[in-house]
Amino acid sequence: MRRTMKRRAVCFSLLLCLAAALPLSRSAPARAQAAPAATAAHLIVYWGNVNTPFDPNNPLGLAPVLMFTDRADVATFALEQYFKGPTPDIAAAGFFADVDTGAITDGKVFTIALDGGVATVDIVQPIAFFGDLSEGRMAMAITWTLTQFKTIDSVTILINGQPLTGLR
Repeated sequence: MRRTMKRRAVCFSLLLCLAAALPLSRSAPARAQAAPAATAAHLIVYWGNVNTPFDPNNPLGLAPVLMFTDRADVATFALEQYFKGPTPDIAAAGFFADVDTGAITDGKVFTIALDGGVATVDIVQPIAFFGDLSEGRMAMAITWTLTQFKTIDSVTILINGQPLTGLR
């Protein structure tokens, strides 16, 4: 009977220590991280990633990249980042671009218009795809990137005013 009492006492004291430490561990990361600026917004941009395992719901291997901006036009910012392609440090993690925008002369690759929850993206600069799956992966990446925003329910993608030929 003494052993049982000792075990209970040890278990009880361990539970008390654990309960006392638990609130401290939850609040510690919040203090360690700097608070983001009040106007900063987070968003996700999708690119292909060589390390993405096959998934029937994601057959083209897209993976998310978390980004931050203080701009009000977050959807435009997200597409600008997509068309710029992953930065070298993001590319080092296996991410790759599907589209080569080449030498952009006026800085504008696309226009975007929102009407009744439908975002219409018109790619107005000549672009080149890097492979057979790139056109579909681009369409999927743009759609997933834009539909994260509450005001966008669906996406229509055009190239110089014409629908993508592979997606009709």
